Amino acid sequence: MVMSADGPENLVLRHLRALDERTERIEAALGRLVQVIGARFGAIEARMLSMEARMTALEDWSHDVTHRLDRIERRLNLVEAE
Repeated sequence: MVMSADGPENLVLRHLRALDERTERIEAALGRLVQVIGARFGAIEARMLSMEARMTALEDWSHDVTHRLDRIERRLNLVEAE
């Protein structure tokens, strides 16, 4: 069913073009959002790695301090030698 330039076929094409434009805008917005999320995720990952390194350093320090305290206590005869 083909009618004049302002007929149903032309109206459908205008609606399809409008939908296509909206779809393109949504795709562009989602692309920007994915980039932002990716950058933020990368920053979070870097901070987590930094925190992991700090925790490892603290664990090492704690182990060293505990070992030193054990030696001091043994020297002062505060605890029995193992």
